[in-house]
Amino acid sequence: MKNLRAILLIVLIALVFTAVPATAQPSISELDKCESKMSDLSELNTLVQSSQTKDDIGAAIAITNIAGDFNTHIAYLKSLLEIMEMVKNTSDRKFAMRIIDSHIKYVATIIDSETKLVNALISSTKNSNIVSIGNQLKAELRNLKKILSH
Repeated sequence: MKNLRAILLIVLIALVFTAVPATAQPSISELDKCESKMSDLSELNTLVQSSQTKDDIGAAIAITNIAGDFNTHIAYLKSLLEIMEMVKNTSDRKFAMRIIDSHIKYVATIIDSETKLVNALISSTKNSNIVSIGNQLKAELRNLKKILSH
């Protein structure tokens, strides 16, 4: 009986370590669409200049930084997809896919945090420019999160 338990435990561990991750990987074309939408936010350049109060300036700077991070996330995800293509036919595929999967989950976690921050920034200001751009950024963050989790 003890041997059977040990064998079942070993089989279970082997299954866990050889399983291919279940997270959906985005396509490069989906990421390109997100990136092009964010590049249309040309109002970001004037956002800080149009702010009147210290709080609005802080919110504008934060939203501008998050928008820049968004494009960095896109570039990072694209490079992960390129790596995934390179290792697709190698013996280390399963190991590489687990690593890539964990990085995609990491980016998704960051996007969740950034979405919450943008919500807080939007609710803390009355500046219509900040609210408008913040809402656009929030929509794009949610769209990217949806792409990562479909």
